[in-house]
Amino acid sequence: MKNVTLDNLSSFQCPKCGKKVDASIADTFEPYACTHCGSLGIVPGKFGDFYLQHEISESVTSVLFDAYDPKLERRVSVKILNKVLSANRNL
Repeated sequence: MKNVTLDNLSSFQCPKCGKKVDASIADTFEPYACTHCGSLGIVPGKFGDFYLQHEISESVTSVLFDAYDPKLERRVSVKILNKVLSANRNL
């Protein structure tokens, strides 16, 4: 995941109780316990509008994540091209 730059995330919604959790509770993709309900989860990463839950796979050209799309209100897969490829306007 060294080729992906994530957006800053100040807080996120606990999937169990729905309350806001301060993102500084743990590092991105690290386990946390919700301060409201005590449920365990993983701190998501933010990329655009997507909340990345965990990395599925990584290749030379991209990283594939399991993510949540708040606009669609469902889980999706997000493939992010590495920095070198995404900077190439010819691709």
